[in-house]
Amino acid sequence: MVTTKRRIIINTFGSFGDVHPYLSLALELQSRGHDPVIATMEYYREKIQAAGLPFIPVRPNIAQPKEQDQEMINKIMEPKTGAKFLTEEVIFPAVRESYTDLLAAIEGADLLITHPAAPAGPLVGRKSGIPWISTVLAPLSFFFSL
Repeated sequence: MVTTKRRIIINTFGSFGDVHPYLSLALELQSRGHDPVIATMEYYREKIQAAGLPFIPVRPNIAQPKEQDQEMINKIMEPKTGAKFLTEEVIFPAVRESYTDLLAAIEGADLLITHPAAPAGPLVGRKSGIPWISTVLAPLSFFFSL
């Protein structure tokens, strides 16, 4: 039983494989009496709201693979340069917009939880002083932080 209801902003980015774990976390937090809010790409609004959770859009707004042109998919999936393309051409150019959106989203929040591919999260956490939790979805990610 929760004695103090907390507003928790969960900032995620990526595919359904990235969003689903945070959706589950938010539903569990909600069942424990908290007020979780998912802050992510506009594409997921309908799914998140259908699950009974509040949603706040955070840029960039990237179409899902089946809605992307083949050239974009090929660039992202290219084994040697795909990750570089995704970070340098898609994610990082939108950090300013993501930061602005997320900074507005945390107003009145008690906690910020971030996905590893949402680079504005740590910046917002540090600048605002809000308690912040960084998460890792894949164990291999631990090796990149060494």
